[in-house]
Amino acid sequence: VLEHAAARYIDVAAVREPFFTAVQAISADHQRREVLESLLRQPALSPETTQAIAHAARQLAADHERQAVLEQLTARSSTPAASPETR
Repeated sequence: VLEHAAARYIDVAAVREPFFTAVQAISADHQRREVLESLLRQPALSPETTQAIAHAARQLAADHERQAVLEQLTARSSTPAASPETR
């Protein structure tokens, strides 16, 4: 359900906190990674949401799941479309 919600995520503080609280409640790292990756497919994310994704990724116990999310986060932040100058 959260993976589908991530596809329609509205990047505002009122949504961010409950969304990431729900993400942290997911017990399976694989499912949590899928939600975070779905969120990373959003065309524009605030710095606060990006930080929340990084924090949630660091909480993943499985190294390969954590690495997958952090690599996507890094790739996203290094693309020209993600830089502040092009927004």
